[in-house]
Amino acid sequence: MSAPDFVAIGHVTLDRFGESTRPGGSALYAAVTAHRLGLSVGLLTSHGDEFPLDVVPSKIEVVSVPAADTTLFEHRHEPGGRVSHVRAAAAPLTMADVPEDWREASLTLLAPVVDEVDPMIATLFTDGAVGAAAQGWVRQVKPDGLVVPRPWRSPERLLQSVQALFLSREDIRGQETEVVEWFQRMPVGVLTADRDGALRGSAAAGARGRPDRRRRRLRGRFSHSVPARRRPLAGRGRRGLRRLARGGGRGMVGGRRPRCARRRAQRLSARSVNGSLRPSPHPSS
Repeated sequence: MSAPDFVAIGHVTLDRFGESTRPGGSALYAAVTAHRLGLSVGLLTSHGDEFPLDVVPSKIEVVSVPAADTTLFEHRHEPGGRVSHVRAAAAPLTMADVPEDWREASLTLLAPVVDEVDPMIATLFTDGAVGAAAQGWVRQVKPDGLVVPRPWRSPERLLQSVQALFLSREDIRGQETEVVEWFQRMPVGVLTADRDGALRGSAAAGARGRPDRRRRRLRGRFSHSVPARRRPLAGRGRRGLRRLARGGGRGMVGGRRPRCARRRAQRLSARSVNGSLRPSPHPSS
């Protein structure tokens, strides 16, 4: 069999908000969005029998590592912000779990939510572009299930193997300086900041000796659907990233103000994700 155009790797989740429970997970949202954009998609995940697989479009190929439970987040809102607990977790995802015929995929996204994805998986996709939504590597689960930020342990090997890095401001508290350094090495880096929008930057062309064909593949696949200027993280770009990471200033996406960026994101998500699967209002994953 031929490889899918896009492979998403990470746990599908159940997100509980009070009495409401919704399917979620960065890998699931990415897979569904890529499918709506016309790509063939593979989703490597792990979940229990209670996960509603009918929310996944039938044309998405799902490979699931057996687990007793689906990763379950429980959220509540407090004056200081959202508080999340993990009440159950599915199985880890390792290099051995990646189907052989998927390893020639043009685009791959590693999207851990509870440190379940082995970062070395990135090294398997030698012919395509690999991105990492690193949320699950920069937070930990306390014994009582509370989710809190933590320093990213040993990111070096992963950063050598990916061409795009996605992080959120709430997940990198205390690591602002390191985040700037990580993004300086990425062809594409995005820091999301909730209502402040997001900041997108890129390393200077030719940095790190990354093959040009990977940049073209990463940029070309989605440039028709999500146009945005790529700006080197230098000078004001570095200072802007630090301000955004620390909670100051305004975020920018492709040179647009946050309100415009949010409206554009809402339009794109409405076109990309429909039916019974809707993003949680404050997704944990």
